[in-house]
Amino acid sequence: MLSFFISIFLLILSVFGLFLSTKLPFFDDPKVLFVMKSSFYPMIIFSGLLLSSFILLIKSILKFSKDKPLFKKEMLFILLFLILYVVALVYIKFIPSTLLFSFISGYYLLKDRSKKTLIKLAIVCVSITFVLYILFVEFFNIPL
Repeated sequence: MLSFFISIFLLILSVFGLFLSTKLPFFDDPKVLFVMKSSFYPMIIFSGLLLSSFILLIKSILKFSKDKPLFKKEMLFILLFLILYVVALVYIKFIPSTLLFSFISGYYLLKDRSKKTLIKLAIVCVSITFVLYILFVEFFNIPL
């Protein structure tokens, strides 16, 4: 049931994105032999999104069953904690809030909460935070 709503949302988003990408400006440079419109890549991405969301819609219609709940308890917790994570980004910045989010959500979703598993979870959380920080700061030039 949830995949049905997600596919409808993504279909609407992809159609809207395709419409907006047709409105992007065209820059003509006489020095360049082959010129593409600036809407070329966004149109490819939104077309792929349209195709994949259409496939998801068809799959969700074929597998539709009424006995499954729309939201599980774990999903609601992660969604609520994701909202808190976004708010925490403003106040305690990227590194501490990402560490907290990844550790608490990982701890909540773990079935085995032994000391060895928690140490592995902490190592994974620190690694993910470090990789994301380097990715954003060094490659994308986005200050965090």
